[in-house]
Amino acid sequence: METQTFCSTNNVAIGRIWGFRKLRNQNMKFVLWILLLGLTVTVVDAADPASDKASNSPYEPGNTWVNGQNGGTGFNGWVLTSGTSSGFFIGSSAGNGAMPPSGNIDTSGESWGMFASNGDTASAVRKFTGPSGGRQLAVGQSISLAMDNGVVQTGGMVGFALNDGLGDPRFEFYYLGGDSVNSYKININGMQFNLGLPFTANGFSNITFTLGASNTWSLSITENGVAGTMNYSSSSFSNLAATNIAEINLFDVNAGGAASEFAYFNSLVVHAVPEPSVMSLLAGSAILSGWRFIRRRRA
Repeated sequence: METQTFCSTNNVAIGRIWGFRKLRNQNMKFVLWILLLGLTVTVVDAADPASDKASNSPYEPGNTWVNGQNGGTGFNGWVLTSGTSSGFFIGSSAGNGAMPPSGNIDTSGESWGMFASNGDTASAVRKFTGPSGGRQLAVGQSISLAMDNGVVQTGGMVGFALNDGLGDPRFEFYYLGGDSVNSYKININGMQFNLGLPFTANGFSNITFTLGASNTWSLSITENGVAGTMNYSSSSFSNLAATNIAEINLFDVNAGGAASEFAYFNSLVVHAVPEPSVMSLLAGSAILSGWRFIRRRRA
C-alpha cells in the first residue's frame, strides 16, 4: 500500500510539472508570436521603394525645380519653402566651393540647387508613400542621397533631416559654418555630435541612412575623390528617440548667396525592405530577446 501511495503522489506531481511546462511553452509561443507579428506589421507599413534625380522630367528639360513637382517614382511631390533671399534651381554642382571647379554629384550635368542668405532658409521636403498614403521607414530599410555643400558662411548650415510625419526631426546630418570643430555633425534628440569628418567641397556621392531595430541606426558616407566609405552607427553616438521616419528635408540655412556657397543634392532613393534572409536575422534577434525575457521571468 505504501508503494502504491508513493506512485500515486508522484503521478500527481509529474502531472503538475507537465502542466506547468505546457503552460510555460504556450506563454513562450505567444510572446514569440507577438514579436514576429510586430516585424510583419513593420514590413507591411514600410515606405514604398522610391527614386528621383535632378536630370529626370519634369526638372529637365526646362531647368526648373518648383513646388509640387514630382519626378521619378514612389515619392510625393516636393514641398519647397523659401524667403526673399533664398530659392531653388537646377544646375551643375561643379561650380561651388572655395576653389571651383570642385567635385560634383551631377546626373547628366544637373543637380538640385538651393541658396539662402540674409538669415533666410531654403527647405525641400519629400514625403514617403505607401498603399494608403504616407509611410515610414521599416526596420532594415535605407534611404540614400548625394549632397554637395559649397562654402558655408559662419552660422549657416547645409544638410538634411529625416523627420516624422509631423515634420519633427529624428535624425539630422549637416555642416555648421564657422564652428570651432571642423567636422560634419549629426543631431539626435537635440544632442549634437561631431562625426570627425572634415569639411569638403567635393561633395558626397552617396550618404545612406539605415534604420535598425530598437531605435538604432547606421550611416555610410562616400566622399568624391576619396577611396573607401566611412561608417557610423548609434552604438558610438545615441539611439533615436523614435523610428517613425516619414519624410526627408533637404535644407540650406543662411549658408550664403554666392555661387561658391550654393548647396546641391541629387540621386534620392528609398530602398526596398531587405530580402527575407536579412529580415530573418532581424526576426532571430527578436526571438532571442523574447527568449531572454522569458528566462528572466522564469528566474
